[in-house]
Amino acid sequence: MLPEIGKLDRASFDRIIFPRLGKKDPSVLIGPQHGVDAAAIELPDGSVMVVKEDPTFGLPVLMPHFGWAIVHICASDVACLGVKPRYMSISLLLPPGTSDEVLEKIWLEIHQECEKLDIAIVGGHTGIYPGIG
Repeated sequence: MLPEIGKLDRASFDRIIFPRLGKKDPSVLIGPQHGVDAAAIELPDGSVMVVKEDPTFGLPVLMPHFGWAIVHICASDVACLGVKPRYMSISLLLPPGTSDEVLEKIWLEIHQECEKLDIAIVGGHTGIYPGIG
């Protein structure tokens, strides 16, 4: 049985996700694992790239510092693999009715924290969706 809310439990992950990871590729050094939100991929020149993915949406407790939280939550997942975060792609999901002012505050915090941590924002997705909030 899946959890009512939050991340999948280890048993569900191991039963449903882990055996079905698409094409196996030897360049994937650290792939999907329960509780690990980043991966390591060996590039053709022998260097290693660490990537991670997290949807970000406004939990009420985080909203006063949501932009700060987005950057630090995502950066810490990369740092846990022993790599200093350098690039960030952000998937920012906002509820209907979000004002320009709220988005501007969130994005300013994201920008300022990325500047402090020497992280370049390289892409992502920002949108308004029902059910988020």
